[in-house]
Amino acid sequence: MTTRSALIYRNPEDLPDFSGLPENLSTRNSAGAVTERPRSRSPGRFSLVFLWFKGLTLPAAGIMKLARSSYRLWRILARGYLTPLAVLARFNAWAVAHIAQRTVPAYREFLKKQEPAAWRLSLTSFPETDKENYAKASPWALRCRRGRIQVRGTTIDESSGASDKPFNWLRSQQEMKDIDVKIANYVRFEFPSQKLLTLNAFSLGAWSAGINVSRALTRVGMVKSTGPDLDCLVSTLQLFGPGFDYLITAYPPFLKKLCDELDRRGFPWKDYTLYGLVAGEPITEALRDYLERRFKKIRSAYGASDLQIAIAGESDFTVWLRRQLRDHSELRHALLGAREDRIPMIFQYNPFEHFIEINDSSDVVITVNNLSPLCPKIRYNIGDEGRVHSFKEVMRILQTQIPGWKEKAPRFKPHILKLPLLFLFGRNDSSLSYMGANINPQDVEYGLYRDEKFAWRIESFCLSLDESPELTPSPTVNIQLRQGIRLPGEELHRMKDFLESAILDHLCRVSRDFNQAFREDPEGSRIQVRIFSFGTGIFTLPTPGIKNRYLIRGFRPQENTPESS
Repeated sequence: MTTRSALIYRNPEDLPDFSGLPENLSTRNSAGAVTERPRSRSPGRFSLVFLWFKGLTLPAAGIMKLARSSYRLWRILARGYLTPLAVLARFNAWAVAHIAQRTVPAYREFLKKQEPAAWRLSLTSFPETDKENYAKASPWALRCRRGRIQVRGTTIDESSGASDKPFNWLRSQQEMKDIDVKIANYVRFEFPSQKLLTLNAFSLGAWSAGINVSRALTRVGMVKSTGPDLDCLVSTLQLFGPGFDYLITAYPPFLKKLCDELDRRGFPWKDYTLYGLVAGEPITEALRDYLERRFKKIRSAYGASDLQIAIAGESDFTVWLRRQLRDHSELRHALLGAREDRIPMIFQYNPFEHFIEINDSSDVVITVNNLSPLCPKIRYNIGDEGRVHSFKEVMRILQTQIPGWKEKAPRFKPHILKLPLLFLFGRNDSSLSYMGANINPQDVEYGLYRDEKFAWRIESFCLSLDESPELTPSPTVNIQLRQGIRLPGEELHRMKDFLESAILDHLCRVSRDFNQAFREDPEGSRIQVRIFSFGTGIFTLPTPGIKNRYLIRGFRPQENTPESS
């Protein structure tokens, strides 16, 4: 009798909930393999329509698998990507959606409950999915292909719970292999070195960016998984010395913390070559500038536990373009909209790996555009706000808004990718609304890191809308000093006044709404800065997950709050 290391759940009462695996998981044969129950043929499994759709996706999947397996071929295809290929990528995503409809029980039931569309002749005829209406509404097994959890080789990632309680996601062995190769190719392209030593400072454990990044980067060079341990990182740099090129992977706030700690210890920066790769949250150009005083290059990657890590990444060109958006309002409005004053992250992505759409609410909607995921993600809305432009369209707008830009730009032509660009604003619920304007953590960060003599003292920050005893709301930037820093009263007030002025100045420059509100009511539009010693005041509140929380709602400072200012 043939056995497979998989489970098939046929009845709803047999399906696992989100708290653990089912009791009948122990049903094994003498060889220790989980056996299947007899089952009837799945609906449409051998139908000609299903085979036709699968046949449509196999060529594209085979080409991308071949391209990923060879770094040189991957680079050639990324640099030679043509805009008309977007039509083929959309067609492939449509076929992937049809295959999911035929093979994934939960997705089939989800479609039945939505607006009926018998033939679903376009990708947009498939409704959007998200964590609430799809992932949480269906047990694990039903979201897997053919209703089974493939036990052998499956990886379980846990989301950080920054916006909700932690959630678990299943990934197949082939999916993880594909992700590993994508990460390795990207790192080889952005950080070319024959002596690369990666120090992975992402939080280890069940989080998606932890061990997965370490495993992927063994394809590129040596790896040590330190986690966010400053002493371990510093001792490793000292132990292996300046003979290696170091890539530090971490969340942006931790990379700043590492930079400040190395400065404090008198680290010989000139003897070392350090790169930084960040993810998990946006990085501002102010923070990048601050870090690149010491690091040779800082780049950011975009991913999400709900979908996959390594969805998109920054390049030399996108970093340059982002700085042009910051400095040229006409270019910003041409690319992002007439009244758009925010500065988004800019990434490039491969539509044959992740097909990205922008819906009417400006939400990013992503289809994982291949057949390797155990739990397919079809038109998944992760809650991020963004825009998408083809490389050709960006070139046209650049030429219109900045004539002769190629002569003014750095010489990154040999490394330019012609992949489409994702302009990402981040989670659409992370801003603070006040006086008709939205205040974003990224805009605040530009002001905080404007002056190096104050920036190095900052451990973290968050926003809150505080209410005075007169019931007047006031936007507040709460700053936590680094551990061990104690400032005299005069220096504390100097830091507070400078940061309030720097934040206000940046908000007035980048936000029309805030600038208008400030001109009409200068006193009512003041930004208040409160500075706390490490681990006091608002920073005693529990932080969900492993990332910084930038928006605190409902916090009321008490008179006895241990505040430094």
